Amino acid sequence: MVPFASNSITSDKNEYYPDFIGIFKKMKFVPHRCHQIANHPLLVRRIYTDKDVIRFTKMLHPRGVFGAECILDKVIEEVKGYNDFSIHKLLV
Repeated sequence: MVPFASNSITSDKNEYYPDFIGIFKKMKFVPHRCHQIANHPLLVRRIYTDKDVIRFTKMLHPRGVFGAECILDKVIEEVKGYNDFSIHKLLV
């Protein structure tokens, strides 16, 4: 058993968690994304699914909400990039 001291924890960190740093480097965006979700949960898209987006855009496209010359496929791709708050504003 290793005595509890800050030096022993840092020196044995690689023994106990050998791939922790590698996994964290692969997930560079995760801390920023978690911070964004914690501060502004509507700035990500988690409520509306892709099926919802397709349904909404097919309903709104004939009404000219996106303009008269917009192609439905391009509108769907654009709206898929929207967050929950933007979709909500679009529907209201």
